[in-house]
Amino acid sequence: MLPPVEPLLAYLSQYPAVAALLGALAIMFVWTVIKGLLKLAVMSAIVLAISFFVTHQKASEAWVDSAGDVAKDAAAAIVKQGSRAIDGLSSDAGIGDVPGLSR
Repeated sequence: MLPPVEPLLAYLSQYPAVAALLGALAIMFVWTVIKGLLKLAVMSAIVLAISFFVTHQKASEAWVDSAGDVAKDAAAAIVKQGSRAIDGLSSDAGIGDVPGLSR
């Protein structure tokens, strides 16, 4: 259980200079924490940007082209599989009779 706050408030109201010093310390502490977090965020952003730049520079055109070919092949396979599934549905459910969905 926490100790009562009333004696502390009474002390600070009796000695306002101490209250002002504690307030200044609290503000300095918060400012230091915010400054540190901002430095960490900026440094992280710089490291991330540099790593993206280096990664992009090291990726050769051949690698990019081969990745594009793999993606095209995978997309074609997915489209073919979807076409087969739709053909199976239309023959099973009579969807071929619907205008606009003929084979």
